[in-house]
Amino acid sequence: MAISLLPYTASALLAIVIAVAIAVAPTVVRSDQEPGPSIEAINATCATATYKFECTHLLLNNLDVRTPQVKDVIAMSVQVVAKKAAEAAAFAKAIKKPSKCVTDCLDDLAVLSKHIKTLLATLETANDAGFFEQFDTKRKCYGDCCSDNSSIEECNAQSQIGGVFGALRVTDDLLTRRAYFRKQQLDNKTTSPNSN
Repeated sequence: MAISLLPYTASALLAIVIAVAIAVAPTVVRSDQEPGPSIEAINATCATATYKFECTHLLLNNLDVRTPQVKDVIAMSVQVVAKKAAEAAAFAKAIKKPSKCVTDCLDDLAVLSKHIKTLLATLETANDAGFFEQFDTKRKCYGDCCSDNSSIEECNAQSQIGGVFGALRVTDDLLTRRAYFRKQQLDNKTTSPNSN
């Protein structure tokens, strides 16, 4: 009689093992930490931004830039600007005979890329508020590269380059807000009665 139950016992044991594996698997997956800032952190940071919708949209649509080295939302936003600048530059460089407008924009993207590398290296220690203001005053890419004489490629390049500057505006806003709140904290520490 015990021999005749053996096939049923093996299949029952297999079913139990599968059920336990299925029950444990989601827990194991959930315990893995997300690289970089969480979606909740992104939403919370963007909720305080001047450009709330643009911030949320930009960062949630570029989650691929998150890495363990990117510790916070602001660093992630800088990475998104770098990614968008690289994509726009590659797209614009592919144009066989770009107009002066497009070449001016390419020059600006090259300068911006250098600024981004500097900013990433000093993000936590530098006074990064208004970091991009210096870049903005020297910018040459103001014209409409999508005039009647322009090719479709130049119009598309202008659109992508515009996306870079939109991402830059979000990042600059986050940096400026962080600097403002840091200054508020410092001011509060120096003026509090317990600061002696």
